Amino acid sequence: MKSTPSPVIWVLDDEPIVRQSLRWLLESIDLQVRDFARAQTFLEALEDENPACVLLDIRMPDMSGLEVQQLLQTRMPHLPVIFMTGHGDIAMAVRAMRAGAWNFFEKPFRDQELLESVQGALRWQEEQLEQKQNQQSFLRCLQTLTPREQEVFDALITGKTTKQCAAELGISTKTVDVHRFHLMQKLGVDSIATLIRRALSLGYLKER
Repeated sequence: MKSTPSPVIWVLDDEPIVRQSLRWLLESIDLQVRDFARAQTFLEALEDENPACVLLDIRMPDMSGLEVQQLLQTRMPHLPVIFMTGHGDIAMAVRAMRAGAWNFFEKPFRDQELLESVQGALRWQEEQLEQKQNQQSFLRCLQTLTPREQEVFDALITGKTTKQCAAELGISTKTVDVHRFHLMQKLGVDSIATLIRRALSLGYLKER
C-alpha cells in the first residue's frame, strides 16, 4: 500500500538565509519544500506542479508579493498563501489579507507560530479538496436519477411537502415517498435537510 506523499510547501524569498532557515524548519515536521529566489522562476514552475501552501515574501526584486498573489488567485484560487513581511510592510500585509491571504508574519517570526499557521492552512486545503470531491460525487449521483426522481428532487429541495409534490406532479403521495426513498439512496443522504445542504453547496438552488 502506497503512503500518501507529504504536502509540498513552496517558499519564495530572495534572501538565501531565509529560504534555508524555512527549509530546515518545515522539513523538521516532515513537509517537503521547494524554494525559489525569483518570482518568475516560481511562476514558471507552477505550470507543472501544484504546491499545497506558499510562503511568500512581500517584497521581491522582480515582482512584488502582492502581484504574485494576484496571479496565484487567478490560477489557483484555493491555494493558501502566507506572507512574510519586513518591519515597514505591515500596511502591504493588511492589503494581502484583504485580498485573501491566509496569514502574514513580520520578520523575524516565531517558528512555532509559523508552523501552526502552515498546518492550519494545510488542514483547510484538505477540507476544500474533500468538499470538492464530495460535490463531484453528488453531481455524478444526480445524473443517475430517473426523470421522475429528478422532478421529485427538484420539488423537495425547494421545501415542498410530500402532498405538495404529489399535487404538483399529479401522482400519489405513496409514489412520491417511493421516489424520495430511491433518490436519497442514490445520493447517499439520510434526510431532506442533508439533501438541501448538498444542493446549496453546489449552488443548485440558485440556478432555479
